[in-house]
Amino acid sequence: MIFELFRRMVQGLFSPRASARAVLAQGYKLDTAVQFAVLAYCFQAILAILIPGARDAGAPSGVPIGFHVLNLIAQVALVGILGFAVWGIGALFGGKGDREQALVITAWHTLVTTLLSPLFLLGAVAAGGATPDQMPVGIVFIFAIAVSQYLWVLACYTMELHGFRNPWGVLGVMVAVAMLFSTAMINFVGGI
Repeated sequence: MIFELFRRMVQGLFSPRASARAVLAQGYKLDTAVQFAVLAYCFQAILAILIPGARDAGAPSGVPIGFHVLNLIAQVALVGILGFAVWGIGALFGGKGDREQALVITAWHTLVTTLLSPLFLLGAVAAGGATPDQMPVGIVFIFAIAVSQYLWVLACYTMELHGFRNPWGVLGVMVAVAMLFSTAMINFVGGI
């Protein structure tokens, strides 16, 4: 069973459109979305233990259970926020996906992209507080590939959810929305 899940996660990373169609065809509900999000957090926590130095970057010493409970709640909340954004922005552009399926597909995306976690964790460990101009070119390149794959999978999942035809258009909207949001946050924080 765990091998089947891993196989489906790999498929989700390298054949995202087929993976999204398979998940949407299952008709999963919110309980499954929460399970995907919790499982993703568990995998990420295990990887943080296995990768030398990764655990030191984010967890307090001894890692109390409260730390994990708060992070689990945050993980589920972030999946919810992303799911509502995928649903709402997609609906603005004529998408046909429903809210519950948007939450399921973004939770599945969170689980699938845990396969990219080692790249992100290794990059964080290698950076170790370095400024971008001090980071090795190889680390920056690996990080860029991981971010690109993360966004591409989300674009393909969103395309399948809403019935759009072009993942590049979806990706363009995602990048534009992210840039607008980051600009707004910079202005908001700068005004405080």
